[in-house]
Amino acid sequence: MGASLKHDVAEHVSGWLVLAIGDLRLALPQGEARQIELAADLDAGDADGHEAGWLRRRSGDSWPAYSLDPALRVQPRAPSERRLCVFFVVREGARGILCDRVWSLAADDDLRREPLAGCMTGPLSPVAGLARFQERVAVVTSAAALGGYLDALFD
Repeated sequence: MGASLKHDVAEHVSGWLVLAIGDLRLALPQGEARQIELAADLDAGDADGHEAGWLRRRSGDSWPAYSLDPALRVQPRAPSERRLCVFFVVREGARGILCDRVWSLAADDDLRREPLAGCMTGPLSPVAGLARFQERVAVVTSAAALGGYLDALFD
């Protein structure tokens, strides 16, 4: 699995979505989010697949939704706390990440990003930086990094 993921996040962002996944806070640029849905509105995932569920769209398309634990490992079944799903833009449509809660931050300044220390980087990580959020540390990522991370996990 020697895939290397790109960790770029735009220099200036027009707002953030911060997803709570257990104790993890995951910050994604708002402009990269496609929509937010209730987890209860997703169709169940296949028993053999990695997806926790699917969003069936009127167009006939289906978008997969994934449940991650706070260590960013995929869980085939989502814990009951995962009540929302944030879908983000990827090449082939969208993918979703289930979460407990979502905060919407209006401006780039609402989340002060710090670069990721060299010792914290790895070839298979969607983490692009860190930020302080509500007396905690938030992990900063992007739709491209999350999509690449999920692709690498399932290759």
